[in-house]
Amino acid sequence: MNKYLFLLTCVFAFSCKKNVPQALQAIDRLEQEYDKNKDPKTLESLLAEYINFVTGNAGDKAQKIEILEKAEKLSASNNRYFESVTFLNTLIKEDPESAKNPDRILQLADLMKNVIRNENAANTLYTGFLDKYPQHPKSPEVQKIIGDQHLPLKTMIQNLAGKMYDDTLHQFNETAATQYVDATEAYVLINPDDPESPDLLNKAAETARSLKTFNKAISLYDWVIEKYPTSKLASQALFLKAFTFDNELHDIENAKFYYEEFIKRYPTNDFADDAKVLMDNLGKSDQEFLQSIQGEKK
Repeated sequence: MNKYLFLLTCVFAFSCKKNVPQALQAIDRLEQEYDKNKDPKTLESLLAEYINFVTGNAGDKAQKIEILEKAEKLSASNNRYFESVTFLNTLIKEDPESAKNPDRILQLADLMKNVIRNENAANTLYTGFLDKYPQHPKSPEVQKIIGDQHLPLKTMIQNLAGKMYDDTLHQFNETAATQYVDATEAYVLINPDDPESPDLLNKAAETARSLKTFNKAISLYDWVIEKYPTSKLASQALFLKAFTFDNELHDIENAKFYYEEFIKRYPTNDFADDAKVLMDNLGKSDQEFLQSIQGEKK
């Protein structure tokens, strides 16, 4: 993932919260100010306020969609394409039934192909578009882009999963793994109601961890937690999110927060005791952790 896009994703995850009237007032003030001065610093502040509003707990869905559309339009008009990608991605997730989504998906695919230069991600989006909207007026144009011999996206995911590990050479195929994650993201983005979507996202998150793209893994776990809260995999995703902060990123503060959140939400889960033990031993070396466990058993 591009570093700037990753940074924006982090801002989405950890931005501060305002109540709705305060946030809308701040947005309105900055919009008027930017209309007058076109100052890049004002643009930065306005985009930050858009993000704060969208990630806040207050406000209804329609308001958030309106703000996201403004943010995407403003980003694109200022050639802020990495932000535009993030806002489009979020729009599709937050507004899955929208009649605008076919065009949003194509816009996202075009950005990935022509600006971000991620051909694989673009092709998975184009393929998913054709699978979902075969009768769309733009389908023939998309067909020309990816060719006549494309496989359905779900078949592509299955094939890539089989290529990730070479049993003969005992090697992990990072290229296939990266393509697998991209294809899974595209599939679930376009087909959020597929019953297999939570499982696909969890598997993609584990693959992202194997690739050591840990923040990508966390974003995929968040997708399961936020969009599939009733799935049996939501608890697993939350535990693994905490564990990733703990074991891979060595972020004690966030690890503690999410272990506590896991225990609070799922006190009877099989991993609740493990979460307590891991939380109590945050920051310890492997040797210190082992000594602590052995001490408890005595």
